[in-house]
Amino acid sequence: MDKNEKLRVQLAIDQADTWAKQYAKITQARNEVRTNAAVALKTLRGSIVPAVVNGETFNVLPLGAEQLTALGTFARFISMAPISGDDAELLHQLETELPRSIAEAGRGIASRRPSTDDLDAAEYVKDYASWGLSAGIADALTRITPPVAANSVNSALGKAGVDGNGSGVEPSFALAPQYGLANALKKYGTAELVPAETLRSRLATYNAAARTERQREAKPAQYAGLARSINPADSYVVVCSPAGRSAVDLISALETSSN
Repeated sequence: MDKNEKLRVQLAIDQADTWAKQYAKITQARNEVRTNAAVALKTLRGSIVPAVVNGETFNVLPLGAEQLTALGTFARFISMAPISGDDAELLHQLETELPRSIAEAGRGIASRRPSTDDLDAAEYVKDYASWGLSAGIADALTRITPPVAANSVNSALGKAGVDGNGSGVEPSFALAPQYGLANALKKYGTAELVPAETLRSRLATYNAAARTERQREAKPAQYAGLARSINPADSYVVVCSPAGRSAVDLISALETSSN
């Protein structure tokens, strides 16, 4: 192997090694996104507060700071592009044959008398680097790279930033398909977004009436826990009904019960 050939092999090694290391980092990042999304979904579902009004069940998810942060994490997973069959085939060698061949090719250019295996590996790496450039490995790596944060979801929605809550999630778009929340809450019923103040004020009226009743009949306020779960800073809540009822039905039921 003469000097010029060694240079050609080294350039091919550098290119192939860059791709292989990038692919390994992307794979690790994708695994972390999946793991974090599972934790985030558990947080979101664990924040749901059930309410039974006039025999009807409603599930209420307050969108506080913790929930919005979890939703931002979950949205990153939802917006992460799946690896297509073509890209998987294109990138497969980056974690199988290529790392060993890179090591053997490197050994070959460092040796005065490279082995046949080393020379074969050098040819393979050169061919792979040349093929990879024309096949678009760099583009495939870009396609499978997970988004940095949920801001990319806001961009898809035409939003120019975040809501100032640090989560990357615009609460008024919490049920947009790009966030994946509505689908994740399917088992709790059809989801609707409601201004938190609307439900907060109805609960305050209801609980005030219940306290009066308690004084007369020693009955506890049924929805004090739900009222406590909606913080003053929360701008929206998600209301889910397994029976397909609307959030208006919950609000109306609270109004009726407080009269």
